[in-house]
Amino acid sequence: MPRSRFTSYDEDPDAEGSVARETRAPAWAEEHLGVLRDLRDMGMTLARSLTRQVVAEADEAPGGEVAEAPRRGMPVDPALSFSRISRAVRLTLALEARVHQTIEGAVKDRPANDDRSEDGAVGPIDYAAIKRQLRPPIDGKADYEVRRAVEETIEADCDDPDHVERLKEDLAERLEEDEAFAYRGNWSIGEAVALICQDLGLTPDWDRWEKRGWARREAEESPPGSPYATVERPPDPHCRSGTQMYREARGLPP
Repeated sequence: MPRSRFTSYDEDPDAEGSVARETRAPAWAEEHLGVLRDLRDMGMTLARSLTRQVVAEADEAPGGEVAEAPRRGMPVDPALSFSRISRAVRLTLALEARVHQTIEGAVKDRPANDDRSEDGAVGPIDYAAIKRQLRPPIDGKADYEVRRAVEETIEADCDDPDHVERLKEDLAERLEEDEAFAYRGNWSIGEAVALICQDLGLTPDWDRWEKRGWARREAEESPPGSPYATVERPPDPHCRSGTQMYREARGLPP
C-alpha cells in the first residue's frame, strides 16, 4: 500500500512483517486543504503576473529603471501589491501547515488499542481538542494593547504612508501566524511590545505608555522581561522567558 501523508506506521513500512495502520483525514480537513491549495496557487499566479508586468515596464522605461512609486490617490504601488500578495501566500501556507499538524498530531497521539469499526478503520478523533493545544489562549484585551502600542510606534517612526501600511501588515502577520510570538499570552505586554518592535526594526518610546494601566501594573508587579519592571527577579528555570522563545524561534543564540 503506498504511504500517504496521513498514514501512520507502527514499524518501518519496508521491513518484513511491519504493521501499518492507516488513518484518513476527515472530510473537513481534505476540503480545507483543497481550498488552501487553490488559494496558494492563485496567489502565486498573481505574484508571477505582477513580477512579469514590473519587469516589462522596467525594460520599456528609459535606462531600464522602474518609475517612482505612486502616491495616495494614484494607482497602487507594485511593491505594495507584491507585499500584500506575498503575505497572503505566506499566511495560506501557514494555515495549510497547521491543518497538517492537526491531522498528523491526532494520528500520532492515537492509542494503539483505540476503538475501530468492523473494517478496521480508526474511530473518531477529537481534532478540535488537538487544535486547541497548538497554542495557548491569548488574552484579547492584552493583545489589543500590544497591537495598539506597536501601531503607535509605527506611525511615530514612519512618514511614508505606504511604509506605515506595510509595517502594519507585517505586525498583523507576526500576531496571527508567526511562531516566534505564538506564546506571547504568557509574556508581559511590555515584553511582547519590545520583541515585536525589535523584530520590525522599530524603537519604542516607553515614556509614551508609562501612564497606561498595563504599564503601571507592570511597574508594580515587575514581571520578567517588562521594560517597566522596577525589581529584578531571578529567571524561573521551569519557565522560558519571551526573549528565550523569540530567540529560539529565530535561530539566534541564547
